[in-house]
Amino acid sequence: MAPDVQVIAIRQSSKAFSPKDAFAGNQDPATRRKAGDIRTMARAIVHAANMGATVINISEVSCMTATDMIDQRDLGAAIHYAAVDRNVVIVAAAGNVGNETGVGNDCKQNPIYNPLTPNDPRDWAGVTTVATPAWFSDYVLTVGAVDSSGAPLGSSMAGPWVSIAAPGTDVEGLSPRDDGLMNAVEGNKNTLVAQAGTSFSAALVSGVAALVRAKYPQLTAQSGDQPVARDSAGASARGG
Repeated sequence: MAPDVQVIAIRQSSKAFSPKDAFAGNQDPATRRKAGDIRTMARAIVHAANMGATVINISEVSCMTATDMIDQRDLGAAIHYAAVDRNVVIVAAAGNVGNETGVGNDCKQNPIYNPLTPNDPRDWAGVTTVATPAWFSDYVLTVGAVDSSGAPLGSSMAGPWVSIAAPGTDVEGLSPRDDGLMNAVEGNKNTLVAQAGTSFSAALVSGVAALVRAKYPQLTAQSGDQPVARDSAGASARGG
C-alpha cells in the first residue's frame, strides 16, 4: 500500500501476556483479562508520536455501554497530544460486533439512522455502544469495513464517528512465522477462519494516509485526513 514506508511496531496488547490474577473468580479463558488496557493504549500512542510517527494505526477497540463508560481521560489526552501537538494522523478501527476486544464489553451494534430525528442524521442520540478510541472523532479517522462487493460488512460496528470504510474481507497478511503470507486464522474446533474485520480496513486506510502525507507534506494531521475521507462525505454511520 505504501512502498518504502518506515513501520514502527508497538505491542500494546497480547494474548501471550496477562496481569497477575487475570481470571475473575474462575478459569474461563473468555473472562481472562488481557495485558493491554485503556491506559497502555494511551502510553503506546504517546510513545509512537514521540518516536516520530506521522500516521498511527490503531486496529484495537474497546466497547462499553453508553450509560456506563469508563474513565478515558488518559486516552483522550494522548490522542490530543499526538494529533494536535505532534501532528499525527490517527486511524482507528470501528470495531466488530460480537467480538470481545480490549477491556470493554463485547461490541453490540448501534442503530444506523432514526428517520424520526432528521436533525440528527448520524444518530448520536441513539448510540447504545461506545467504541474507543474510535469515538474520538475530532482527532481520529475511524474506519468501518465493507465486503468484496462494497456493501457494509455485517459485523462492522456502526456509529456516528465512522468516517470512511475500506475492504475488510479476503485479507492476506504476513505470517508470524517465516514462511510467507497468511489468509486465515485458527477458529473453533481447530478450523481455519478467513481473516475479516475493521482492523484490516483500518490498516489499509493507514497506508493511504501515509501516501497522502508523503505527497502533501505541508498538510497538517487535521487537514491531511480530509483527502482520505472526502469521497465518503455522504456515507452512513456505518461507513458504507
